[in-house]
Amino acid sequence: MTDLLWWVLQPSSLLLVLLLFGWLAALFGRTGLARRSIALTLLAWLAVIALPIDYWLAVPLERTVQTQAGLPVQVDGIVVLGGAVDWPSSRAADQLVLGRSAERVIAGDALARRYPNARLILTGVPRDVYGNDLRAEPNDRSFFFGPAYAGRSVTFLEASRSTYDDARLALDAARPTPGETWLLVTSAWHMPRAHATFETLGWSPVPYPVDPSAAAPRWGWPNIPAAAERMARVDLLVREWGAVLVYQRLGRIDREAWQTPPGEAAP
Repeated sequence: MTDLLWWVLQPSSLLLVLLLFGWLAALFGRTGLARRSIALTLLAWLAVIALPIDYWLAVPLERTVQTQAGLPVQVDGIVVLGGAVDWPSSRAADQLVLGRSAERVIAGDALARRYPNARLILTGVPRDVYGNDLRAEPNDRSFFFGPAYAGRSVTFLEASRSTYDDARLALDAARPTPGETWLLVTSAWHMPRAHATFETLGWSPVPYPVDPSAAAPRWGWPNIPAAAERMARVDLLVREWGAVLVYQRLGRIDREAWQTPPGEAAP
């Protein structure tokens, strides 16, 4: 039910509903109403794909939590949030297939190599899709491998289905003790809600945002596929803003945790 509600409220779906409304209006002889509805749909669609609306939506999110000036010398664990692995395709191909936000997995692997003694927690992904990876000795389908994974502790939290689950299950799995340093890896646009959720549960890992959407504003589009990609990004960011509001309403993030940058004391 929640997924259906999100689908209905995203911009692309609302434009589709508006277009269908115009078609129904024409079907029932309301020509003027149909023309206005279809014209509004076209203008809104052109605005979304031609203007850097995705950039404008992402900037206030990504500037809330930014990359730290330097990485810690010692890291006890790394939490990589899910959303980057295509499960069905990975299982069908017997090879890891990455989709949107693939940088989460790439950054997680790079950090795992940098800190070979750190524990590694991957949320929202089953162990079997990584069957060829995260191993010391590769096979012919391995992407992520090397000595850093020899005997390494890797925890897969398959049951996680939301950012709140990510934080709750990762906290239960990690059981961090005072003084331990953990890194949190997720997309830059997702990091503010993710980090605030962790902080609300009493855990403050060091944020390591990747996959930025606000790196540079893009005006216009070079081709039709790029236009569809921009619409998809707008849908994603609108959904993220909606999730922030829902999490605040449910108490999964408190306003102080949301408004206070990591490492600073709340006023």
